[in-house]
Amino acid sequence: MDTSKEYIEMCENAKEIYTGTLPNYSFYIKFTEGDDIKIKLPGDNIENGVTWLPRQDQLQDMVELSGHLPRTKISYFYKKLEDNYYQFFFSMEKLWLTFVMKEKYNKKWNGVDWELEK
Repeated sequence: MDTSKEYIEMCENAKEIYTGTLPNYSFYIKFTEGDDIKIKLPGDNIENGVTWLPRQDQLQDMVELSGHLPRTKISYFYKKLEDNYYQFFFSMEKLWLTFVMKEKYNKKWNGVDWELEK
């Protein structure tokens, strides 16, 4: 599970993925004083001010490719990775999050925030 500062920031700024109640079997991050973080594990009480860190399988479920079976969804994903944009994301969670944001919301990560692709 990616708990890097960049992935946390990417998740915090990906407001589009926060729809309804967050899963209670996920990982969350709560910032404490300074740059310290506290990982909230499945089953912990979730408080205000936490950031959901979607797992790879949860991100995959967000991509709806009509008419694609799960195995062709993965093939489509890997074909898209040929785009040089994806070469800078070094975890599967970052790759899938950037894929979800690009495919569903036409947004790219600029290193600070998600911006609409022109």
